[in-house]
Amino acid sequence: MHDSALLQNVLRPWDRELGRVCAELPLSGSPERCLSRLALEDQEGQCLVLEEHAEQFLPVKRRIAAQLKRLHQNGLRVPAPCLGPDGQAIQEVQGRFWQLTPFVPSLPLDHATYWQESWRGRALAGYLADLRAAAKGLPLEEPCFDLPGYVRRIAMDAARHHAWVVQELRPVWEVLEGLPLVHARLPTVFSHGDPHPENILWGQSDIRAAIDWEFCGPKHILYDPALVIGCVGTEAPEAGDGPFVRAFLAALREHGLLEPTTEQALPMMVLAQRIPWLAEWLRRDDREMIEFEVFYLKFLSGLMEEGLLCSCGATSNPVRPG
Repeated sequence: MHDSALLQNVLRPWDRELGRVCAELPLSGSPERCLSRLALEDQEGQCLVLEEHAEQFLPVKRRIAAQLKRLHQNGLRVPAPCLGPDGQAIQEVQGRFWQLTPFVPSLPLDHATYWQESWRGRALAGYLADLRAAAKGLPLEEPCFDLPGYVRRIAMDAARHHAWVVQELRPVWEVLEGLPLVHARLPTVFSHGDPHPENILWGQSDIRAAIDWEFCGPKHILYDPALVIGCVGTEAPEAGDGPFVRAFLAALREHGLLEPTTEQALPMMVLAQRIPWLAEWLRRDDREMIEFEVFYLKFLSGLMEEGLLCSCGATSNPVRPG
């Protein structure tokens, strides 16, 4: 994708010319969300991210682009895709499909220490509050994500292809039998869908933007908070009960995103939302991560049974096996 002639042609629908390719700039987020991507500068020196998308995913990509544009217009810190002269974010050039987005510089996340920094927890809770405000009135065309149905499907798939996982997780599946009833009682809101700390572009003391919105859309009200807690808790033995998570939960309450009636469901949701991670490791056949996820899920379900999961505003977490 570093062919200068191709890049010149690709940029024309946006009335831009290629300045240079910025191969030295690291791109945050998952590279699996598109066919290819790179950072470049246009003739004015503006840094941009160019992505190529597969044709079969264009309806989803176009919906997300429109939602991000609306969120950006409503004041949310999000890199909204650039629009072409036809008002569309995705442009076809030489039979391929391209999207152009402003590059947002950020500082790398230190996994050894970030969970000890309470300001990050407060900042992320504040960002989720900003998202809630910016998403008001956002038209939602798709139904709420069926988390109980997804968990049930993963359990059935694992039973066919990974019998040992199902056996090891028997206590977890038993706990999750209560998920449909708990999930049905939760309100639906527009959610990021994957706001773990690696999908946040961090500044020195603030959040500059969130990226990787591929799973955004209507989800239960605790979806984003539960995902954050579960992800941060994997970083270190003390992380689940550390400053980040404690500050995150306290700020969620201050912003009105975590009320007593819904907070009761938080432990179940933290547990349930580790199942998509298990599904990802199973898909990749990553034995090491499968074993860790099994261990983590069993630990979380044990805390739930003892009434300790999120009982003090956070989770106490295990050491990775091995």
